[in-house]
Amino acid sequence: MKERIHSPQQITTGRLKAEPIQLVSGNGHFWLCAWREGAEIHWGDETALVNTDVRARSYAPGGKTPVVHTVGGTRHKLSMIATVAPQGKARWMIIEDAFDADKLIEFLAALIKDADRKVFLILDNLRVHHSRPVKAWVADRIDQIKLF
Repeated sequence: MKERIHSPQQITTGRLKAEPIQLVSGNGHFWLCAWREGAEIHWGDETALVNTDVRARSYAPGGKTPVVHTVGGTRHKLSMIATVAPQGKARWMIIEDAFDADKLIEFLAALIKDADRKVFLILDNLRVHHSRPVKAWVADRIDQIKLF
């Protein structure tokens, strides 16, 4: 068996405990429920863009401290939330502030306004997706949107 040698530059991998998405709703399968309700299915996720270099690698001669030179002096960040449907329809929103429940509700409102039928939206387990304001907002619009 060959011995593996790890250096600081190599990334080690491990097993992640992934929880399967519950795609069963009510009496039938997720897709069947969407078809019965005439719903449009979307997958959604968030990401952030920053203007800083995220690599943590540099070089310096022995005994010298490595220095990483950066451009500019301030860090700028933009967040984005987006959805995509199986038909290729994509919707997104760029956010300059922190992503919170109010921003998610703003995006959801725009999403259902643009849709001509009910929206089934599959999201990950981000804490804001399960917040009280979001749950209350969705409960008031159960005929227009359902979150998974």
